[in-house]
Amino acid sequence: MTSEETWQRARTLKQKQNRIDTLIEAAEVLFDRFRYDDITIAAIAREAGFTRSNTYKYFSSKEELFLEMLKHDYGIWIKELLSTLTPVERYSTDDFAKIWTGLLLKHLRLIKLFSILFTRIEKNLSVESLTSFKWFLLDGSVSMGEVIQSIYPELSPEDVSSFFNMHIVSAIGLFQMTDHTETQRIVMRNEAFASFRTDFSESCRKSAKYLLEGLLREC
Repeated sequence: MTSEETWQRARTLKQKQNRIDTLIEAAEVLFDRFRYDDITIAAIAREAGFTRSNTYKYFSSKEELFLEMLKHDYGIWIKELLSTLTPVERYSTDDFAKIWTGLLLKHLRLIKLFSILFTRIEKNLSVESLTSFKWFLLDGSVSMGEVIQSIYPELSPEDVSSFFNMHIVSAIGLFQMTDHTETQRIVMRNEAFASFRTDFSESCRKSAKYLLEGLLREC
């Protein structure tokens, strides 16, 4: 009897969510080992113990699946930011940058996903899926923005949005510069190329600090 014939349809919302979680976990395992372009729905299905046809009952494409992974990681990151930053406290720009970057580094896969979001994932989504995702991002950024404004009341909502967008772009660029293949790592060991080396953590922190300071100076 084939796996298709023995497949039990998820009859409750909990069962369906368990299947979705299993597929996302399988994709996470593969994403830790391979690059996005080398991962297929068939590979995710095998890792999860599903058939490809049954996988498509829950996700219409690889992009839809990875979007759910990103939403999960983004939601956790926002919650941790909101619980860590104290609205009544005035942080120095250096302390704020350390907290902000520290939590971002804790969720490095989120940056890895953001680095392919605009060039890989979003370009293959339906209008409905992309619109829903943008609303999800907006809701999270609004909550985060309110906390930042309570810490730095001189910043406008537009300033906070600029900080968030510019730092994410900066973090994506820094990640792409430092997410090396084995060949790149070998070459970069050459001391002649020392000036090309970039420390992701420190550069990310400085980027957040300088962006915030620049916006505060303009107020």
